[in-house]
Amino acid sequence: MPFLLAGLASVLGSLIPKILFALGIGFISYQGADVLISHVTAYIATQLSFNGGQFPDLWQMFGCQIMLNMVLSAYSTKLTLIGATKLVMKPAAV
Repeated sequence: MPFLLAGLASVLGSLIPKILFALGIGFISYQGADVLISHVTAYIATQLSFNGGQFPDLWQMFGCQIMLNMVLSAYSTKLTLIGATKLVMKPAAV
């Protein structure tokens, strides 16, 4: 029984830092992409408001803002997944 606990402790000891590191990288890349998406969306909304006429009304009526948010969110998710899967931790030198 003690050898099972020792084996479990060694496995968890090496696995927990990798999981925490991957979660941290994923969180940071998601927050960065989220800030970028909010800036892009705000820029597009500002440019549309300067345009005048009926175009901003049509943009809103057809739900283009929602479509734009969905597309940019998909890119954000893709960037986060790429950042998490390309993550490589080199073992410490002994």
